[in-house]
Amino acid sequence: LNRILRYDPRADLSEILIGIYPNDDEDKRELLAALQPLDSEQNASLSVLKAGLLYQFNEPEIALVHIDRALERQPDYVPFITLKADIMRKIVTAKTVVKYLDQARLRNSDSKSLYLYEIRYLLDLKQSQEAWQLLLKAHDRFNDDEEITLLAALVSLDIEKYDSADQLLNMLAKSPSYLDQAYYYLGISAERQKRFEQAKYYFNGVMQEDLVLEARRKVVDFEMLDNNIDTAIATLEKLRKDFTVFAPDTFVLQADILWQQNEPEEALRLLTRAARKYPDNE
Repeated sequence: LNRILRYDPRADLSEILIGIYPNDDEDKRELLAALQPLDSEQNASLSVLKAGLLYQFNEPEIALVHIDRALERQPDYVPFITLKADIMRKIVTAKTVVKYLDQARLRNSDSKSLYLYEIRYLLDLKQSQEAWQLLLKAHDRFNDDEEITLLAALVSLDIEKYDSADQLLNMLAKSPSYLDQAYYYLGISAERQKRFEQAKYYFNGVMQEDLVLEARRKVVDFEMLDNNIDTAIATLEKLRKDFTVFAPDTFVLQADILWQQNEPEEALRLLTRAARKYPDNE
């Protein structure tokens, strides 16, 4: 590396540095020690590697010097900007970090990742209202971006802006790949607004495997509130038929309904039958 730098101090070393980057902490320390004598002042890729290693080893003040050198060479390169923000978070106030991110985002207004970084940082700070306002700006700029639409909808739900959440989720429901998530969170929105029939409609429409069990569990709870015992059990039986992976869960939920209805013998028979069918299921 030293020979390369003597030949060309600004050489792009990124591919070489990626190739030698270790996973083990002890090896990272050795790499940092080996890099320290090298003059990286004019080399962005070497400066940013030093900055990243120093940041990991909790030396943010020195890391900041190196990331600033990298940014002098490539001031609008987003990974450098976000690494500087990471480093700043250890040594300056949150207000200073947000101001830095605001300025960087205004210079790079087409960078979705900068918007998302700042939004997630604001959420980490529990500044949900500010994050929501920035999400709406991001949604206006990237109005076909489903990730931003979903995040804007979720933050809208968190701060009880239900009209905004419903509008965003209905837009998202037009995308086949996001339909189930849109329906699930439309159900959550309707539930929080005490529109239980509407919530049931949306939860019954969810078919994505990682959401369907919780969605149907909510449907069962709504039916039980209205004392619709047969409908609640029918919901579980249909789920068991459509998603065999959740069959054990549906037997437990169904047995719990029977138990609540003072039918312990029937609940026990159902669980006994299920235990024989799924002997390894705890």
